[in-house]
Amino acid sequence: MKSAGDPSKVHESGRDLLELLHLAGNLTSSDVRLLRHFVARWNVEALDAILESHVLPEEKLADAVAEILRLERIYVLDPQDVDLSSMVKLPYREAYALDIMILGPEVDGGELRVMMADPSSKPRWRRFREFVTASVKVSVAERKLVRRGIQEYYPIRVQLPSVFGVAGTKGAGGESTS
Repeated sequence: MKSAGDPSKVHESGRDLLELLHLAGNLTSSDVRLLRHFVARWNVEALDAILESHVLPEEKLADAVAEILRLERIYVLDPQDVDLSSMVKLPYREAYALDIMILGPEVDGGELRVMMADPSSKPRWRRFREFVTASVKVSVAERKLVRRGIQEYYPIRVQLPSVFGVAGTKGAGGESTS
């Protein structure tokens, strides 16, 4: 299940995103203290605290995470890189909440290519693994690129299943709408 783009080696180290960024010189000790307070106070993950507090610009954060974790960095999402049939392995709502987008299988068909805003996040990774157990190759992208890709490329029938009769097949009076 592990691959070159699998951040599990980071999880095994026990270091979180704030510590990794501090050790790499991207955050000061004061930044880390402030951000840890933000995380605890607002019950958010480090990525959210960094982006909401504007301690690091999103582009610089993605660059730093890719460099620290030695993962590919995606700057632009090309429609040819997106395989719609692979995307639906992770439900739309989960993909958006986790800031993770499945791009599709590698050219050789081995691993799934995945784009994430924060591959160091254990909770996000664990939740993702509830849906996808295949071997993956992870790339890093800015959260705004991940979210824009999810919004633009997820098939509408997956985004709004009730419109297509997948969910909510009863009318207001309990009668079937099919």
